[in-house]
Amino acid sequence: MGDQSRRREGEPRSATRVVIGAVAAVVIAAAAVAIGSSVVSDSGAGAPPADQSGTTGEFQPVTVVGAPLQPRGDGDADPAAGVEAPTLTGKDFRGREVVIDPGSDARPTMLVFLAHWCPHCNREVPQLLEWREKGLVPENLRVVGIPTASRNDRSNWPPSEWLEGFGWPWEVLADSDTREAAEAYGVDGFPFVALIDALGNVKTRWSGERGVAGITQQVDEALGRL
Repeated sequence: MGDQSRRREGEPRSATRVVIGAVAAVVIAAAAVAIGSSVVSDSGAGAPPADQSGTTGEFQPVTVVGAPLQPRGDGDADPAAGVEAPTLTGKDFRGREVVIDPGSDARPTMLVFLAHWCPHCNREVPQLLEWREKGLVPENLRVVGIPTASRNDRSNWPPSEWLEGFGWPWEVLADSDTREAAEAYGVDGFPFVALIDALGNVKTRWSGERGVAGITQQVDEALGRL
């Protein structure tokens, strides 16, 4: 494991990290109906419609500092495990600044990437809310929802109203129309979760539905609570 993955608590993040530009085209999968913990992939689809009228606030600029993570893929081993997580600076739907700088506050961070049109996301968000209502969220865990791959020609548009309708209780960082936040974290399916430890290094990532029991197990194992 490299020097980045051994960064001590409280140590400043490297000043040599570079701002990653928006280099990836928007890619979205058709929202196919599936069951269980299968994943809606976001590969192979076209860009969002050119006419995004009435979308003020649904997309927000995102600045990325640090190397992007490799996609999770289907293998057992996560290629990003132990790697320093990139910093995201953006805004919520109301234009308020949101900074995600894992490790800077010595707290673990859980990023939940969601697509409003994804059937699996629509089933998993209520499970995340139940996980919280049952008091299963670690007390010091920061949870941030990141709506991404948004399209005004898909169901449940706009994403701001979609999340509000669920009563989403955590912070929100709205991704850009070029998916800079999702690209930085190697998102390759929905829903997609990145769990980062208190030092700012990736512990685990997963995609697909997990349910309350699965979410609890993944988080507790990653944070050494089991």
